[in-house]
Amino acid sequence: MTLPIQKLPILVIHLILQTMGFQDMFLLTRISTKMKRIVQRMGRIPKHCLYVTIGRTIMIQIQTMTYDRYPDLMNVVARKNDPPGWFSPFNMKIGSVACLPSAFCKYSDGQNVVETCWNDIKVGCDELCNEIIELFNTPVRSVTLKLYRRTNYQNEINWTNSTFPNLVIFELIGHCNFQDYMWMIKNAKATEELHFGMEPSGYPVNKNSLVVIPLELKHIEIEHGKWVSLRQLEAIKSNYIMVKEADLTDSEINEFLMNLKNSKEKPKFKELYILFDRQSDTTVVFEGLQDEDVLEPNIGLQELVFKTGNGQKCAVTYNLFEFERPAIDLLGYEVLIED
Repeated sequence: MTLPIQKLPILVIHLILQTMGFQDMFLLTRISTKMKRIVQRMGRIPKHCLYVTIGRTIMIQIQTMTYDRYPDLMNVVARKNDPPGWFSPFNMKIGSVACLPSAFCKYSDGQNVVETCWNDIKVGCDELCNEIIELFNTPVRSVTLKLYRRTNYQNEINWTNSTFPNLVIFELIGHCNFQDYMWMIKNAKATEELHFGMEPSGYPVNKNSLVVIPLELKHIEIEHGKWVSLRQLEAIKSNYIMVKEADLTDSEINEFLMNLKNSKEKPKFKELYILFDRQSDTTVVFEGLQDEDVLEPNIGLQELVFKTGNGQKCAVTYNLFEFERPAIDLLGYEVLIED
């Protein structure tokens, strides 16, 4: 027996919708203009964010802002033949497409996914995201680009920049040559966070010969930072900076910290991590940094506090840092600036 939901009182409809998952609610809006308007009125206050992953397909993850439930997934696939694993296929209207081949799919990891089949997956992503945003007032918060699934990196990044101009987080992962790597460092855009997780196939012999790329954003992470020179590090202006696999010597790190101590300018960061897979000699890194009014010498210490040239407190700690994704342990320095 089916439930004639559209004939129910509006308050009852609202109560029913509040018990439904995002996927079910979205599909319900496909049945009539009236149901679409009801759901739109419920979604005036944003409760979800969209996370987009670009690879062979484009996966759209709909996550509640409170992370109080598992995300719903909608996958944009290329229109060839009905993909294997489709059962109970159906057509629905999305954007300008009146009869879009779609289906419920159960992936190998057990997740239920709504797949939609398009001639062009970028067009499909744009249409589907716009439809979801219109319905639920859900911003696209993050895009992850899987380089090993795409061939023309520049087109993908230019498309992402133009399609999601208010993107909060842009993450790049995979492998590429060093020329493409540097182009992506220079051209990837976001409003708050850039995560450079891609790994170049090689590095230049002399990193100091590279052109310095000014980077200014709230949060910047560089997963493979062997190319980052002292000048490049000083050109990054961000509250949070993490450089993994850094190839800076202890003397270069000392020079960087001495510049902080002597410069009258306000430091360009609040939180900095310089991480590597080697042992470091703190006596070299901390040399000359200790304030004159401190009685205990810094020899053998794992932590040092000094004042920057403009009078701010700088705490430097040498430690082991553990990461889960990818699973790796790195040694390095945490540098914190306090007002």
